[in-house]
Amino acid sequence: MGEVTRTLGTAIVIIGLIAGQAAAEEPGAPAVERRSEGAEKIGLMIFPPLLWRPPAVGDEVERRTLSNGIILYLYPDRTLPLLDVVGLIHGGRLYDPGEKAGLARVAASQIRAGGTTSIAADALNEELESLAASLELSAGDEALEVRLNLLSKHTERGVRLMTDVLTRPAFDAGQLELARGRFLEELRRRRDNPTELLHKEFAALHYTHRHPLGLEPSETSLRSISREDLIAFHRRYVRPDNLLLAAAGDFDKEALVALLEQSLGSWSANGRSSLPSVPNVETAAKPGVYLIERPIPQSSIAIGHFGVDRTNPDRQAIELMNVVLGGGGFASRITKRVRSAEGLAYSVGSRFGTEGRQPGLFQVVALTRTDATAQAVAAILEEIKRLRETPVPAAELEAAKEAISNSYLFWFTDPTQTVRRLMLLEFEGLPPDYYHTLLDRYRAVTGDRLQQVARRYVKPDDLAIVVVGDAKALAPTLTTFGEARKIPHEAPAAHTP
Repeated sequence: MGEVTRTLGTAIVIIGLIAGQAAAEEPGAPAVERRSEGAEKIGLMIFPPLLWRPPAVGDEVERRTLSNGIILYLYPDRTLPLLDVVGLIHGGRLYDPGEKAGLARVAASQIRAGGTTSIAADALNEELESLAASLELSAGDEALEVRLNLLSKHTERGVRLMTDVLTRPAFDAGQLELARGRFLEELRRRRDNPTELLHKEFAALHYTHRHPLGLEPSETSLRSISREDLIAFHRRYVRPDNLLLAAAGDFDKEALVALLEQSLGSWSANGRSSLPSVPNVETAAKPGVYLIERPIPQSSIAIGHFGVDRTNPDRQAIELMNVVLGGGGFASRITKRVRSAEGLAYSVGSRFGTEGRQPGLFQVVALTRTDATAQAVAAILEEIKRLRETPVPAAELEAAKEAISNSYLFWFTDPTQTVRRLMLLEFEGLPPDYYHTLLDRYRAVTGDRLQQVARRYVKPDDLAIVVVGDAKALAPTLTTFGEARKIPHEAPAAHTP
């Protein structure tokens, strides 16, 4: 496995170089930088297609269910004397009440940091440290995630501590106030970071404040979160019928299942699990130029519109299209032109949201100097237009397929990552054989289909151009792309010496 990984890692680099050659050789394609003699030789190399099958539930990985409904995924691996346990709980940012934005994140931190009814927060930290173990909780858009990592000889104690944290959090009031202070400081610091501000405002523009994905925590919402809110959150979401656990590492399956049953099996839920309804995303276009004032000599640019959700039947074709456009690193079209050939940005690339329960965002993000902003935007828009109007050359498409297919192997480089991915399929409602048919779905994409997908899902008339920078200097240069509108935003936080 290690040798295969190293070989394919080299192949990804090689394929990236080949993709550049494909774009340069196509009639009508824009000029690209000259390639070295070594790159020319690499371009002549031919590699066989990747023939590899990931571990599967029912083979290397076993799925079990505890008596109270907790679902287990088990992947023993005795290579190292370590155990990883990963848990997923339905209940992330998507379910935050509007007036309590940030609740899932605060709750996740305090389930772990607030101690339990049997062990105080400081004592819990000290014991975990003495075991050389880590136990953490975090909150994402759709899930809370718990992670336990420790030496396998401490498995029993580690599982019992995890059980205590999940089932009997104390939500210490003092710890909550400390956490609130950290979150408020983090919020203030975000105003100083142009890139973070760009992503926040781009999301808010599209999702709007009527949807959780467009609503970031505010000082008001964070201050409103009480200990009672955390208790109610825990009661609603952290329950056995809403929990999936995956274990990977040095363990005996029967012994670990027995331990988990003994520790967690008596945990009962009151009533049936129910998640709050989430408003549908209103995918209305937000075209135009939007400026966010920051008196700095550089610009952070986001150009894009809504993407798709994970059930979209064109998902793999869209992902391949994005590799060609700007998601394939130095081999992608936008990066080669805007960064390498024309020197208009020191960082540029694209992302097309396809993995969420609700529509994600398509974005081309570039970081450049103020006087190069309009040129960079124009070049990006030209590449978007070319992708829609000109068929992708066969060699460039094949190079993109190879790059994305070979990177797929790295999704399964260790047992923990592998078993988590398999558990995530069930969590997200995807078919169990999703990964086993994934490469075939990528390979089946033709040039015609890629162009059809580009024309359908990349919409020049819907593009919003959001720029953080010197609005006074930028506004006159961006009028070519539409009337510039300002997005009001608080000034950066003052720093005290």
